Amino acid sequence: MRSSLLTLLILFAVQTSIARQTTEEKEIIDMIESMAEYLPENYDLTEVTSILEDLRRRPIEINKVTAEDLKQLVFLSPLQISSLLNHIRQNGKILDLLELQTVPGFNERVIRMISPFVTVVERNGAAITKFHDAGHDILLRYGRNLKDSVAGAAKYAGSPERMLLRYRLGGTGAWNAGFTVEKDPGERIFGQNSFLPDFISATVSYRGSGTIRQVVLGDYGLQFGQGLTMWTGFSFGKSPDITTTARKESGLRPYYSVNEYAFLRGLAVKVRVLPGADLTVFGSRRALDASTRANEPGEPIGSILQSGLHRTASELKSRHSLNQMIYGGALQYMRGRFELTAVSFVTIFNREIARGESSYDQFRFTGRRLLNGGVAYGYSLKNASISGEISADESGGTAFIHGALVSLTRQVSIGISYRDYATRYQNFFAQGVAESSSTVNERGLYAGLQLHLGKWSVSAYSDWFTFPWLRYRVDMPSDGYEHFAELSWQPDKVSKISLRIKSETKLQNEQDAIFTAYGEDTERSSYRIESRWQLGRSIGIHNRVDVSRYRKTAKPEYGILIYQDLQWSKPFARLSGNMRIAWFKTASYNSRIYAYENDVLYGSGFGIFSGKGVRSYVNFRYKLFGSTDIYFRWGTSWLFQNREESSEMPNTTSDLKVQLRFQFK
Repeated sequence: MRSSLLTLLILFAVQTSIARQTTEEKEIIDMIESMAEYLPENYDLTEVTSILEDLRRRPIEINKVTAEDLKQLVFLSPLQISSLLNHIRQNGKILDLLELQTVPGFNERVIRMISPFVTVVERNGAAITKFHDAGHDILLRYGRNLKDSVAGAAKYAGSPERMLLRYRLGGTGAWNAGFTVEKDPGERIFGQNSFLPDFISATVSYRGSGTIRQVVLGDYGLQFGQGLTMWTGFSFGKSPDITTTARKESGLRPYYSVNEYAFLRGLAVKVRVLPGADLTVFGSRRALDASTRANEPGEPIGSILQSGLHRTASELKSRHSLNQMIYGGALQYMRGRFELTAVSFVTIFNREIARGESSYDQFRFTGRRLLNGGVAYGYSLKNASISGEISADESGGTAFIHGALVSLTRQVSIGISYRDYATRYQNFFAQGVAESSSTVNERGLYAGLQLHLGKWSVSAYSDWFTFPWLRYRVDMPSDGYEHFAELSWQPDKVSKISLRIKSETKLQNEQDAIFTAYGEDTERSSYRIESRWQLGRSIGIHNRVDVSRYRKTAKPEYGILIYQDLQWSKPFARLSGNMRIAWFKTASYNSRIYAYENDVLYGSGFGIFSGKGVRSYVNFRYKLFGSTDIYFRWGTSWLFQNREESSEMPNTTSDLKVQLRFQFK
């Protein structure tokens, strides 16, 4: 039996050492864990962590900061960004980060989160702009599952290893460049009929302060507005932090991740056309993986594949079988507290895209060409900010979202938003906040609350949603709701205890029904208690108990996960590390539990605790010399099939990762 526990998440790339889980790491882990259910396995998050890693190494000068700079910090709300900029304009330079306590929306928690990425120290001299003054970052990684069956090995075209080579040139403040080469498990070291590896990504970028604001040649990402028109790569959805429901567009960004679908490839240029107004024009041409209905050449495309895996004969046949061309532009205007963004682009395919045969696919895109356009806005006034976006396609399908964040007092904040994504709305790059995995066929009302009362904090939200048309496994219009609440107590800076409850109810087809006019309410609930504390300066302890509940018929089923983490990091020591022992038991896959696992730097993946078993892993980081580090990770899962673990020998799987990182100038 193959282990059902895969690596869930990244070791937050910006942490000082692999062993230390800081407050800002915990906040981002919460946001990402809440999205795990909607993301594919092994989804790469380097695009998020690399930005924060760069900011860790080269913090933002807070007295020269712009809204564009602050939007890179995913945990800041539009209201907090506006308040900080307004404070600097009215009061002059900030001499100490503790002064941020006087800024509306900033409390001790927010200051701790922002402090690793900003500085009050101004750099002397002009910014470095030459390549020979830049820093170099080389990363090599090897990993594999150590128990690959003969049958499994014969099934795939290549070897079971995962290999990665990444090079980054940066730190100049103007020029950046890099390339990434990756081989997934089961793929050939070199591609089919090629002497090149399966996936290669490269980019060169320039950022300036004159008329030419930014140029990216190669692979890049675009994120505008609230994600309804153009948003590539990772995006946060509903989470314990209500501020994440208001997106913070990052615009044009170089692409360094290994996700083989969520990027564009070509040329993009951003220019200043008027004071406060920037125009980004972009073009992209790339080959996508796609399958046909009859799996024959010349047949219409049935689906675009996003996994990036090319291991089997059918996956290799689908590789790069569809060409996609995109061109368009985005105009961004910012004046004081007001922001406006207009985006329009055309997507063209070289083959016909066919509509699915299922009833819920009736409104899906068909054809070769699609035009999309949208307008997004944002405005902050004193203790409130509003934001939203309206988007449409050429067939008349529309999507919109409008929301507000309000700080009632320094301790109390509320957020509310309403979304309406038409059933016939069509867009290949929409990633709006949603209950489902796509920005279509959904209406929803979200309301959230956050309280910070000294050492106590409360976070809660409710989301009510409806689906006007059929969905997968739901043969009728349906609705549902989701409720979340978390109570936390933080007696000091290094200790925290929290209780969490989350419950969701949605309609599904009756059990084992192929088609039905009636549905059954499906309830999913989770309950969590966890604690974190520090023993001295070197040892950190983290405990968690998760209980899941699933009910579709009269009898509910349950799952439980208990784990103990130990982190060790002595200041200035060469060696640091962490380890975990976890026990889990779920009645079935329906009562699965998502959790976070520390990984090597930039390591990532999503997985599930399902079945019955024990999971353990150890991570080590050793500083060899200078700026050279070696990372080692060993994980083992023991899975039991029978009811009583003691009655059988477990099915054991192990995984290994070794990584070398070398930085120099």
